[in-house]
Amino acid sequence: MYRAHLNAALALLAATLFTSGTAYAQVCSTGADGTITVGSTATRVNVYYPAPDPTAGATTLAAGATSIPIDAGLGGQALNLQAGLNTNIGAGDVLLVVQMQGAGIDTNDNQTDTGDYGDGPGLLEQAGSLNNADYTVGAYEFVIATGPTSGGNIPIQGQGASNGLLNNYSNSNVITANTGFRRYQVIKVPQFADLTVTGEIVSDRWNGRWGGISALNVRNNMNLDGGSFNADGRGFRGGQFYPSRSTAADNGNTANFGFKGEGIAGVPQRMFSKTLLAETPATGGEETGPIGYPGTDNTGPLSTWTRDTGQGAAGNAGSGGGGEEDAGGGGGGNFGRGGGGGQGVNVNSEGIGGANFPEHFAATPDRLVMGGGGGASNGDDIGALDLTVSSGQAGGGIVFVRSSNIVTTTTGTISANGDAGGNAPTEGGGGGGAGGSVVVHTNSSTVNGINFSAAGGRGGSSDLALDGGGGGGGGGVVILSDTTAGSAIFDLSGGAAGTGLSGGLYNGTAGAAGSQLSVDNNASSVPEFDCDFVN
Repeated sequence: MYRAHLNAALALLAATLFTSGTAYAQVCSTGADGTITVGSTATRVNVYYPAPDPTAGATTLAAGATSIPIDAGLGGQALNLQAGLNTNIGAGDVLLVVQMQGAGIDTNDNQTDTGDYGDGPGLLEQAGSLNNADYTVGAYEFVIATGPTSGGNIPIQGQGASNGLLNNYSNSNVITANTGFRRYQVIKVPQFADLTVTGEIVSDRWNGRWGGISALNVRNNMNLDGGSFNADGRGFRGGQFYPSRSTAADNGNTANFGFKGEGIAGVPQRMFSKTLLAETPATGGEETGPIGYPGTDNTGPLSTWTRDTGQGAAGNAGSGGGGEEDAGGGGGGNFGRGGGGGQGVNVNSEGIGGANFPEHFAATPDRLVMGGGGGASNGDDIGALDLTVSSGQAGGGIVFVRSSNIVTTTTGTISANGDAGGNAPTEGGGGGGAGGSVVVHTNSSTVNGINFSAAGGRGGSSDLALDGGGGGGGGGVVILSDTTAGSAIFDLSGGAAGTGLSGGLYNGTAGAAGSQLSVDNNASSVPEFDCDFVN
């Protein structure tokens, strides 16, 4: 009965607003999903709605749009969803719309240490161009559904023009000289009255079309009673170690064999993620797909592989190792830049670390991304562990929490760490994944007793002489909005460098630390992030 009255009221409100053109402030949570205790591990609270199939054509959403296309054939993705939550969309539901990928980069020479693939203005050596007109990634907003999905479209009410979307969004497999794959997704966000977490809330891992984000709203109290939010390694995927691409017999150009990590600018053809190892059926952590990075192919055998391998760091993704063999991959980046890999058999073959945001944009909560994936080592042998530790590692995902009050009966954890590599027995080490992003908005609450973490992952190390260690992943970001830290603990450290047995230039470098930010939305609203708590 309560839900029916609520939906009727929201529908009336939407009709009034659309007629008047008056902007509105969203209510943080109606409490329509009731009082819930999450007591199990690996529990999801979100349902993911991918954008339409990009192989069928590009989808573009303009600011002001009041309907969002999704993939009707896939529907809502809801693995291990918390009991009591509805997978369908209805009037009054809160949705999060996010541009997951979309950044233009310079793509001239993507393989060598002197190339400028990924460069932006200001001589940011292979650091990834984030400051240009093609940069749309990280835009997001919370909207209200005004009815159920119909014909593959979700009707919504937003805070933009004519009560539509604030931002533009795009979903495309079209590749140009400077832009790669673009992706948006829609996420259903639960509206709890009260929430207790004694278990573990996770997102789906990012798989190229959906996942990577946990988000929830709580009207009254959220109690982290020994529980956790875990987005570790659920962000952009690492580049895969692929030894059959590591000899001159495969390609006359031997400087291009480590796969770049995945990041804001696109997708390599071969990726790796530790979270895959626990999935059924077992995959060994490997994923393949069409090339999704920008640029034009080089000539020669297997030329279609040459955009997504080598030493250019694409956006916040770490580059692969270059040279003949065994160079360490670069670490992924986020708010801290990724560390570089150690050299292999050839000099100047080390992987390049992914870009960091503060070099390009003001640190505010209106643009947030997942941690970049680390790049892979290049090599021509494979041992029992080489695929796991010579591949780049996945970055951390994103956690959104909006709750009037947050308490901790004992202690709690909110983490979005990048994955770390181990020791490679016969090859160089892969780059660590970057820390992700955590954002918490409350009604002037103090978050005592919570451990926040968005640390970069350690680069993989090498146990063989003349092989390079991987670069550490950069640290991510934790943002507290209208919230006091109190006795909370923060870990935004960059990942440690992977080491090479020969030391010196064979060692990788550590990722740079990320940032903890506090913002006052009461004084200066960020409409994408802010909302009104009601009593």
